[in-house]
Amino acid sequence: MHDFVEVPEGTTLLELLGARHESRPIGRKSPLCASCVKPFSAARKIFGHIRATPAELRTPVIIVYPLCRACARQLKQGGTKEDAVLAAVEKFMNGEVSQ
Repeated sequence: MHDFVEVPEGTTLLELLGARHESRPIGRKSPLCASCVKPFSAARKIFGHIRATPAELRTPVIIVYPLCRACARQLKQGGTKEDAVLAAVEKFMNGEVSQ
């Protein structure tokens, strides 16, 4: 349903990739929830994040995808609800969704 692989607890992405340098933030925050694609506003605030890196990259690039409260809660519930959020975020990452 999705192609996400969780980094084992206690391991950083840098360790997993064997990288020796710390990363620093670049770019800008997304104005949309990466799961439901609804815009953030005073009423709909960023409540959680999914941090992902493209598997084909050999450099430690971490992309942070913001989630609204409803999607972050659904992700924490696990099971099919978690799978649904991850599948939606993967589509968002691949540009397969429209507003």
